[in-house]
Amino acid sequence: GVALEAAVLQKDIAGAGAILGHDARFEDFSTVLAGGIVSGGVRLGTGSLVGASATVLQYLTVGAEAAVGAGAVAVRDVPAGVIVKGVPAR
Repeated sequence: GVALEAAVLQKDIAGAGAILGHDARFEDFSTVLAGGIVSGGVRLGTGSLVGASATVLQYLTVGAEAAVGAGAVAVRDVPAGVIVKGVPAR
């Protein structure tokens, strides 16, 4: 994975301290806020958001326009347009 200070990846944004795992795929306008962790093999759909200090576990999908709230831990796929929060994220 890669730990970032802050970066704009084409049309995507990764905040300070974000960790992006191996083989993660980011569709247009996806965002990982400060301290967010995107594990290996994760797919972030168009316009999706991983909140500050949130974690998305390996090989999950966060659908288009979906969000994982700050501090949440996604342990299942997040369907398009859905916002999840908590540990585990629901």
